[in-house]
Amino acid sequence: MSTAKGTRFERFKEVSVDGNVGNEMWKLPVNYYQVIIIGAGMAGIGAALRLYENGCKNIKILEAKKEAGGRIKTIPLQNGFIDIGAQWIHGTDNNCLYRIAKEHNLLSDEMSEEGCGLYIRDDGFVFDSALVDEVNFELGKIILECEKFIDESTFPISVGNFLEDKFETYIERSKSDVEMKKELFDWHIKFLLVDNSCSSLEYVSAKEWGRYNGGPEHVNLKNGYKSLVDVLISMLPNKVLKYSSPVSRICWSNNKNCVRLYCVNGEEYDCDHVIVTVSLGVLKDSPNFFQPNLPNKMRETIHSMGFYGIAKIFLIYDVKWWNANGFQLVWRRKRKLYGSKKWLRYITGFDLVYNQPNILLGWVGGEGVPAMERLTETDIGLHCTELLTRILNSTVPNPSKVIRTKWMCSPWVRGGYCHITPQCDKTNTGPLTLSEPVFVGDVPRILLAGEACNSKHFSTTHGAFESGQMQAQRVLDYLK
Repeated sequence: MSTAKGTRFERFKEVSVDGNVGNEMWKLPVNYYQVIIIGAGMAGIGAALRLYENGCKNIKILEAKKEAGGRIKTIPLQNGFIDIGAQWIHGTDNNCLYRIAKEHNLLSDEMSEEGCGLYIRDDGFVFDSALVDEVNFELGKIILECEKFIDESTFPISVGNFLEDKFETYIERSKSDVEMKKELFDWHIKFLLVDNSCSSLEYVSAKEWGRYNGGPEHVNLKNGYKSLVDVLISMLPNKVLKYSSPVSRICWSNNKNCVRLYCVNGEEYDCDHVIVTVSLGVLKDSPNFFQPNLPNKMRETIHSMGFYGIAKIFLIYDVKWWNANGFQLVWRRKRKLYGSKKWLRYITGFDLVYNQPNILLGWVGGEGVPAMERLTETDIGLHCTELLTRILNSTVPNPSKVIRTKWMCSPWVRGGYCHITPQCDKTNTGPLTLSEPVFVGDVPRILLAGEACNSKHFSTTHGAFESGQMQAQRVLDYLK
């Protein structure tokens, strides 16, 4: 592969010790790389692998943290591990990460499920499983119906608006258990807040709802998600990655033949092409990251797309005290919580954890996420214990340890993952416009990658990996 095209070489005359001019030769500047990748999450790793495997080896990954993985983080425990970031491989068909994990014998035979066990109300009432299944079936039909709008010229205002209207029609046909069905509907709304990493379903596009293309399987990794990160990193030379190197500024200009990166630690780098894999949340929170600003359409896309948070709470016990397959928390509509405990209304429930029989995993969405992140783990454990004791009407032990996530507080993430908004419908923006390269002349100087840049698999790790590979291929195609 030719490397001359688009590559910043400096020509100079080599001077001998006695002052005579020697032969002309090519010299690379200090801290110059043909391609620099910002971020060693799945998108950054995917980009680096595609470049390196195709002969483009003058590359560097600058990672802000002390470890690779991005929104993947596996925490070892005395008897195993927990994943406080990405937890499952979603789907098995046409999933690049599933194939890699299978080739390296990383997969468990045991699949996971969400929303299992008892559906129990805040007053201790346990819902009949037939009623739970009926409401789940009706919501499933409505959600499936929402997928048809992707090719329509007219569509609902939002997913939230569509669900409300359609469920109200179902309620009008119902002849019994109306209030309980509404309470179960509220549970599903909370679940979808987590599933879509949004603060409200009014902020989720109904038109783009059917764009996502993923399998239903929740595939576990035998030794946690980090095992897959480690395998992928092992395919790259050690020198490619540089940790603890957050980039503060990306300077590019139409009249310059390179991009200059400024790191917080004072280091500077030049490159021909930069693949930026920071989260959409970081892009939203960093208006001066690019100098000059990105093109208007890309900035409009960053503003229009949604990015919020979800949270996990791991309640770790010395002894398993429950017999159920999980607890899903349903609330009476008129039941209010006040003060520091208001966040409890946003817990969907407590699921079982793969390979950890003594742990309950609580999921938090919506406005409960930032409220929970402001609390101490001690307070979170007390709040959860009080809640479980009340709804189960029995003594529940305090957890021996509480581990919770704080992704919204993380300066390197700022939340969970993206969602497509009604504003995207109005501005005709989304993952495709976010992934368009920024050209200087005919040179693709800046390319964004990550789950938010994948139009079919956004919000997933394999979507991020695919996005990184796609942007790397664009660079390779240019260099040919």
